[in-house]
Amino acid sequence: MSALWTLSEIRNTAPAAVQTPGQARGDTVVSGISIDTRTLQPGDLFIALQGEKIDGAKFVDDAFARGSTAAIASAQYNGPNKDKVFIVSDALKALEQLAAAARARTNAKIITVTGSVGKTSTKEMLAHVLSVAGRTHATIGNLNNHIGLPLTLARMPRDTEFAVLEMGMNHADEIAPLSTLARPHIAIITTVDAVHLEHFPNVEAIADAKAEIFAGMQPGGTAILNRDNPYYMRLLGHAHAHQLKVLNFGRVFECDAQVLETALSETQTQVRARIGATEIHYTINAPGAHWVLNSLAVLLAATAAGADLKISAARLATIIPPAGRGTMKKIRLPDGGEITLMDESYNASPASVAASLKTLGQMKPGAQGRRIAALGDMLELGAHAPALHRQLASHVIESGADLLFCCGPLMQELFNQMPPSLRGEWAADSALLAAALPEYLRDGDVVLVKGSHGMKMAVILQALSRQSAEAA
Repeated sequence: MSALWTLSEIRNTAPAAVQTPGQARGDTVVSGISIDTRTLQPGDLFIALQGEKIDGAKFVDDAFARGSTAAIASAQYNGPNKDKVFIVSDALKALEQLAAAARARTNAKIITVTGSVGKTSTKEMLAHVLSVAGRTHATIGNLNNHIGLPLTLARMPRDTEFAVLEMGMNHADEIAPLSTLARPHIAIITTVDAVHLEHFPNVEAIADAKAEIFAGMQPGGTAILNRDNPYYMRLLGHAHAHQLKVLNFGRVFECDAQVLETALSETQTQVRARIGATEIHYTINAPGAHWVLNSLAVLLAATAAGADLKISAARLATIIPPAGRGTMKKIRLPDGGEITLMDESYNASPASVAASLKTLGQMKPGAQGRRIAALGDMLELGAHAPALHRQLASHVIESGADLLFCCGPLMQELFNQMPPSLRGEWAADSALLAAALPEYLRDGDVVLVKGSHGMKMAVILQALSRQSAEAA
């Protein structure tokens, strides 16, 4: 069992502890950290976080039954394993202290990623690229909030050489404490757009909240910014206020990383770009212009961290898009033939829906096929939501979509904007749309599925996949 932490180290990093294990040896090791007994592995330290409705202390005995070595819990725990539990006043604070200790002991280059869209795929690309340059630790999935970030740091092995950490927010003042904890050397802001707008007065305020990623940066650190974004100058001002070096990416000659040419196939994107003074050709194993811009940020960050540019660029040919963020899948139809399914179901915002529609427009349907978009509501847009949904109409038209299907009351605003010839069906929710959509599909169709996470667009994917399995 590799030693992520020893019990004596945990004891020394958790001054909030009011009681510590009395029997376990100080050199006893834990090999992992868990906050959920359903995914806990033998040898883990279980941290029983206190939620709004339930205290994780009630799961401590289950954690030990599953092989936990030790636990951190509140005084609410008074069970038979108490001699193996660090009793603390605040389990989340103890997790943060463990994260701070992990950051203090590492020599890793710390790279953080945020942005209104594209942060998870950018984080995945960067971790994939750096994994051939050295031992790399990265955020799992989108564990990017006040719990996920410290958990990721606390799980960081002591011999890590590169750490790629995602930071998310939906309110102001959420990213600054994460940055202060992570103390990054390099920070990427992919873009700023109208996401979580119901919690902000305007998009400028969202830009300011994203710029909080600079709050904890190391002196002389590097900020990597999207020069094509309308809020670039605002972000640049924040970076200069923190005395950071700035590298930028985009489509204009003045960029430190510039897109020169792209070519899209069904599953990949060919890129010709200039990184600094070097022109380079590479392949991204995913289709879409949004992948191209974010790949420039990745290559700037990788080289700033000391990785080789050509090796890093070549590595992008083997990236696998995260589930729900651009994966392509062939689906068999019951009466023969197949469709191409574009899975963008994880989340949605005005910018990301526009980008996905642009990618749909670049796809080539089969001989009798069509381009079809199935879109669910974009959530957390506040009073601007109806107008922002209607404004997608031009993107649907420009994509060359042949049919539009929508679900949710907000997407009805878009659906009603479309010419009758483009209207498939509108449904109140994704389950109803999942029942209706298959009847319209035919061989050669390319189908985009996208909507906010709360719309459960994966229901449509599951229905189509079941249909495919039955047709096999």
